[in-house]
Amino acid sequence: MVRFFPKVGHFFLLGTPEGKVHLFDIVKNKTCAHSYIGHSKAVRDVQFSHDGKHFISGGFDNRVLHWDT
Repeated sequence: MVRFFPKVGHFFLLGTPEGKVHLFDIVKNKTCAHSYIGHSKAVRDVQFSHDGKHFISGGFDNRVLHWDT
């Protein structure tokens, strides 16, 4: 699952089958800016807050996690 940063889209979140969420910078260096580890199973969905300061991730481990971007 991929979600773009609200309004400008210069970052995107990618949930992985390994239970990680990666934040990619697609403007500056086109690399992973940060990885978030918290799910024990695959990430089902990710979603930014409206201001982009936070996001949530839901996994197949039946957990919803809240993160600071």
